[in-house]
Amino acid sequence: MVQLEAILARMNETGASVLHLRNGERVLFRIGHKLVRAGEEQLSIPTLEGMLEEVLRDQQWEEFRAHGELDFLHRCQLGSFRAHLYRYDGGWALTMRRIDQSSPRREQLGLPEDLDDWLGLRSGLVLFTGPIGCGKTTAIHSLVRECNGNSARHVLLLENPIEILHEDLRSCVQQVEIGTHVPSMKQGLELARNLRPDLLVVGDIEDGETALGVLDCVESGILVFASMHAASIREALRDYDRMLHETKGLRTRERFAQALQAGLGQQLLPRQYGSGHVPVLEILIASERVRSQIAAADFAEIPQTMHESRGLGMRTLDQSLLDLVQAKEITPEEARLHASEKGLFEPRVGVAGGL
Repeated sequence: MVQLEAILARMNETGASVLHLRNGERVLFRIGHKLVRAGEEQLSIPTLEGMLEEVLRDQQWEEFRAHGELDFLHRCQLGSFRAHLYRYDGGWALTMRRIDQSSPRREQLGLPEDLDDWLGLRSGLVLFTGPIGCGKTTAIHSLVRECNGNSARHVLLLENPIEILHEDLRSCVQQVEIGTHVPSMKQGLELARNLRPDLLVVGDIEDGETALGVLDCVESGILVFASMHAASIREALRDYDRMLHETKGLRTRERFAQALQAGLGQQLLPRQYGSGHVPVLEILIASERVRSQIAAADFAEIPQTMHESRGLGMRTLDQSLLDLVQAKEITPEEARLHASEKGLFEPRVGVAGGL
């Protein structure tokens, strides 16, 4: 039978970033921007189940059988891997991404120095958004590392699962895994309100109960860094508002508008020259104009406010794309694929005008 450890060893040898396993298919690696098949054996559901027998706990198997999907972290001698097991119309599928256990510095990630200022906030909500695999978790951990190394503060992380471990430097860092150390995110947020850390990091906000609990923490005087899966900052704000509305809580939109301090949207695009990726950033600062637009649910106007407020430190995705094209970090063709205003990157227009 095919062994998972052997496949992960091969993954490391090839430098693949993602492993895809599906019943009825051969092993599939993502190497750079290409999908590469390996081996001759087509996998079966019993093979996949056998691979995971020594990896998953009984509680995790129960969750997968009840919900049809499971996120988990696999640590072994070969490294740490973020995994997603799920059912689809063809059977079972498993995706595993290799993660770096070290917490990189902000400058290594290509993130602006201004982000360090967010660590100086005493309370409020900072949202980190982007699609899966865009580096938002790594960005948060880089700021936790910065805080840990430069200030004496109490930092609490609520994660599912814990990916990057932090040792105490100047700060006291506590990492709590949902489902292992506390039964749910709700209990984790209750713990946070009791402990009153200086900085609280919340893994993905996915439901109204968590969204409302985060606001309760902010209103208790806690600075909260939280991540959301969303294509853009505008979509993240709209999703947060929708989740709050589902809780039927009082004045939730106004509370959200007052709690928000900033937002970072991130995508990773391939570099024009050489290997690797470059971050493309949206930055939102909660000015009075932005807060008024959130309170009025006028989310469609927020990108225009960001466009007009670069002097305040804001920037839109298109502005970042234009900067990167002009710096020859990415190609105009790549920028056009991701731009809101694709005409900015058409060959006949060029990129000289600026935004």
